[in-house]
Amino acid sequence: MRMIKRRRGVAGTVAVGGAALAVLAASIVGSGVAAPAHAADTTTVLSTNFDDGSYAPWTQNGNATLAVVDSPDGTGKSLKVSGRTHAYDGIQLTTLPTLVTPGVAYTYTFEARLADASQPAGGVHFTVDDGTYSWISGDGALTADSWTTITGSYTLPTSLGTASGKVYLDTGGSTYPDVLIDDITITGQTTSGGSGSTCTYPSGDTVVGSNFDSRDQGGWIARADGKGSATVGIVAGGANGSAGALEASARQDQGQGVAHDVTCLLKPGQTYEFTGEVKFGAGQPTDNVWLSLANTVGTSTTYSTLGQFTDMSDTGWVSVDQKFTMPAQSDSALLYLETTYSSSDPIGNTSDLYFDDLSVTVPSALSVQDITPIKDTLPFPVGAAVSDPEITGVPGQLLVKHFDQVTPENSMKPESWYDANGNFVTTNADADALMTFAQQNKLRVYGHNLVWYQQTPAWFFDVSPTDSTPLTSSSADQAILRARLDTHIKDVAQYLSAKFGAFGSSTNPLVSFDVVNEAVSDNADDQDDLRQSRWYQVLGSEYIADAFNDANKYFNQPAAQGGFAADSAAHPIALFYNDYNTEQAGKRARVMELVKNLIAAGVAVDGIGHQFHVTLSTPLSSLKDAIDAFNGIQTADGHALYQAVTELDVPTGTPVTTANEIDQGYYDKGIFDMLRSEATSGASIFSATVWGLTDGQSWRASSGAPLLFDDDLQAKPAYYGVTDQALPAKQLTDIVFQQSADDVDATGTDPTGALEWQRLPLVPIGQNGDAGFQLRWTSDHLTAYVSVTDSSSDATDQASFAWGDGTQTATVNRDGTVTGTGVVAKVASTSSGWSAVVNLPDAGLTASSTPKFDVTVTNGSAVEDWNTPGSLGTLQLVEPLSFTTIPEASVAPVIDGTKDPVWAEASSVTTSKLLSGSADGARATVYQLWKDGYLYVLADVTDPTIDVSSPNAYEQDSVEIFTDLGNAKNGSYRADDAQMRISVDNAVSFGAGDAESAQQARLTSATSRTSTGYIVEARIDMKDSTGVGTFEGVDYEVNDGTNGARTANFGWAEQTGSAYQTTSRWGVAELGGPAKLAPVVTLQPTDVAATKNATVAFSAAALGSPDPTVTWQRLTNGGKWVTIDGATSTTLNVKATPGWNGAKFRAVFTNSQGSATTQEVTLSLTK
Repeated sequence: MRMIKRRRGVAGTVAVGGAALAVLAASIVGSGVAAPAHAADTTTVLSTNFDDGSYAPWTQNGNATLAVVDSPDGTGKSLKVSGRTHAYDGIQLTTLPTLVTPGVAYTYTFEARLADASQPAGGVHFTVDDGTYSWISGDGALTADSWTTITGSYTLPTSLGTASGKVYLDTGGSTYPDVLIDDITITGQTTSGGSGSTCTYPSGDTVVGSNFDSRDQGGWIARADGKGSATVGIVAGGANGSAGALEASARQDQGQGVAHDVTCLLKPGQTYEFTGEVKFGAGQPTDNVWLSLANTVGTSTTYSTLGQFTDMSDTGWVSVDQKFTMPAQSDSALLYLETTYSSSDPIGNTSDLYFDDLSVTVPSALSVQDITPIKDTLPFPVGAAVSDPEITGVPGQLLVKHFDQVTPENSMKPESWYDANGNFVTTNADADALMTFAQQNKLRVYGHNLVWYQQTPAWFFDVSPTDSTPLTSSSADQAILRARLDTHIKDVAQYLSAKFGAFGSSTNPLVSFDVVNEAVSDNADDQDDLRQSRWYQVLGSEYIADAFNDANKYFNQPAAQGGFAADSAAHPIALFYNDYNTEQAGKRARVMELVKNLIAAGVAVDGIGHQFHVTLSTPLSSLKDAIDAFNGIQTADGHALYQAVTELDVPTGTPVTTANEIDQGYYDKGIFDMLRSEATSGASIFSATVWGLTDGQSWRASSGAPLLFDDDLQAKPAYYGVTDQALPAKQLTDIVFQQSADDVDATGTDPTGALEWQRLPLVPIGQNGDAGFQLRWTSDHLTAYVSVTDSSSDATDQASFAWGDGTQTATVNRDGTVTGTGVVAKVASTSSGWSAVVNLPDAGLTASSTPKFDVTVTNGSAVEDWNTPGSLGTLQLVEPLSFTTIPEASVAPVIDGTKDPVWAEASSVTTSKLLSGSADGARATVYQLWKDGYLYVLADVTDPTIDVSSPNAYEQDSVEIFTDLGNAKNGSYRADDAQMRISVDNAVSFGAGDAESAQQARLTSATSRTSTGYIVEARIDMKDSTGVGTFEGVDYEVNDGTNGARTANFGWAEQTGSAYQTTSRWGVAELGGPAKLAPVVTLQPTDVAATKNATVAFSAAALGSPDPTVTWQRLTNGGKWVTIDGATSTTLNVKATPGWNGAKFRAVFTNSQGSATTQEVTLSLTK
């Protein structure tokens, strides 16, 4: 279960060795598809005309303001450079050394003119930072009436020393007018440097276009990985009735899809739009589909998720659309489609995939809105986690406008620093690009991360990269890993300081680093409260202090003390411990204990990072609790412990609607209002970072638009909430379950009395509490149930409805009269007022529909609305409500991990809904009883391969039980809600809701292994909410672990994998009376041997409902069983006389449901 599942996007950087390159090459060359042709050696190295709305790859230099504007001669776009107060204020190209060959002359040409005739005249030219600041030409004399061509020849030195080699706009005089720039070109001999400079790119708007109708794959091939590749070919039957489609079948893991070599097709820094049609194989499990890019610069390949497509289907085609920006540097690139990747489920979905109408086009030019920068509205730095595409072109402009800090999403994680042979890389291209971008744009860099249990090379925990013998906790092996830890941190520090200057110097933008990430366990009973990762298994808890001590030495000490900090800098890099779920009290307490213990030991922990990967259901108060808990802690150096929000994202849920995007805006406003208040009240807020720039790039995109800007770079309500600006009025939303029974329909006999309406709480209408409603849906109408408390009947009493697109309306009066086309209603009087069931026609409804809705109740002269008067709410249509009845047990089961006879009285449900992973994964039959205020659960899990090797509880074989006391369906977890996880070995862990200690106190559990898997048995205190006829919210899930990863997750009710976030779609259980059960013998009598005239006793017992009666029988000499008069107790007493020697007896238990007979037993006389 993902309450504690941690996954970044699949983007990552690896240095590709020969074997990996061979696989990549095989997936391209082996397909028979010709590689794009390269241009001749002498060509245009760079050409920028600004007509696409972007000034990439040029960036801002100094304090100039840059804006792409209409050219004054009406021939496209040009770049306006304004606000210049220094000669160098303007534009710069930092990648010049990668574009040109040192020692070779190139021609540099551009057009310029004055932007404002009223300003003093002045000239401009290009200067190169080559150590002597060489002018490429003299200042061109500019006017506002016409363009001036400025050109010159320049040769970049073969050695730049400490110079950057950048080329930038400059002025030789003392006046710095606003200027227009256009048609910049650099021509001459090309180089094979990583910027796509050897390519001639397509000139049209459509770069890739494939409809497969002519049986031409159009360059799309099978994507290969370490397990091979899918079978890819053209099949009949495409989207929209077309002739052909592309099929990917026989997939062995999620990464095997289809790919297109886009080397020399997609231009570095250019924004593109991908569109297509996708479908899964009929009857096969569906999943999200990802659009991904493998981009190679030199020997380093970066894997980025460009988009995540949700709501896929196995019955119809689904249209997909994603804008993305190519990285600024690219030697080769592969665009591909795959299904969801998760480190906890490396196989993933392997269903057949079908594709049609796949295209990549150049979209209309994107632009950055002229709105208030986020960074100007906050009293602390604000950042975004980014990868290479977000620091390029218009996305890079958006980043610089709104943020003053950046975090590398993946390029500084441990695995990004090593090549395939285990060598520390000589070039980490993505890290270099981000640091350079930050350096040029005066952004702070928050490093992430040095030590983590994920995205770390597997060989770190082996004897060596070439010896896969696992390290143990022996002293010798500990020494190996401890030295490896020290070397890793030193190498990272040395690399970043060598390239960008000593830490704390004016040239190095790094200000902080997550030293250790996610070391604290989610299990309350794990040793030392720490995740049982390979770091811990080898080094124990000491690895955390070791990492901080190493980081402090290498990042904060000067060279004389073995570090890489500037001599004049005092502790320039703030060192953080970073973790998730600090908003949950139990996890927070364990994190706090770790931090306090480290500080008490003198370890240089400077700050705590709260990831805050939350949802709209997470109580805002819990985020404030997290900040408040760490206020007042002093570090070992005596300063207040810094607090940073490090990875904030807030998905809206799916489908994404205007209503939930507005809700997201209010939620984000609540977070940042709280952070502002904390900062002004003395909390040491270091920074706040959102985990991504635009929705489509987020690792949580499939959960619904989690960030501040959309894929067109436009601000969402979330932006306006963060910046404390006006937000639209809230639009209420309601989850509507599919109608599963005809008796709730208005055409039924007694729809207002249907039991279905009792299974969910009413949604309030207005503030008075006098009226409420529920909805169900079918394919052609909504069914509304309205209940009104109103003892006096007035002629004006009515319920009015608006739905669909808002133009469909109806009114149902208390007297039963109806207005509205096609509307059917039935009205009934109740003891407290009246109720109605109304059919509201709306054709074509599906589980992905989001119709509008409002209901208004008039009670005499009083009028109450559900939504804000004058606007409509939004409905989210979902699956049928999962419902079960739980019988009352005759006796309480003993919690021992075995299936006592009383479990024969239980009802049962099955975890048959695949939430993630393999369709062959573990499932359970879950038996349910209740007794005396307790819920009893026995899960009989079919799982032939038991695995608990993962350090993550949710990745171990386990059962999860969710309870919503009183069935409030609140959405966000309350203190009366709980998520309890019980592993096959009876290790327990807890999620959101009630405090961890309180959930633990409510739970008693036991487990046992079986021939087909295992049993989990639990008793849960329901806090006196039980009783015959009451309703409880419940759900059950099974996690299936294999080789340390979760390979399947099955559930009973909620079907999107979001039960750990919201209670809204859990199932409902009605607590019933005693089960009607025929007797079941629970105690068999046994043979007895006795001396003459001794009194002996035979005992038997049985369960049943109603309670069974018992009679004892004796076998006559004639072979018939006869009843013994008066023998109606569970114990039969017999005097052992000679006449009874060899007598046979049995007991018969009987109730209204049947009877059960014990085995026969014999009385024997001894001498």
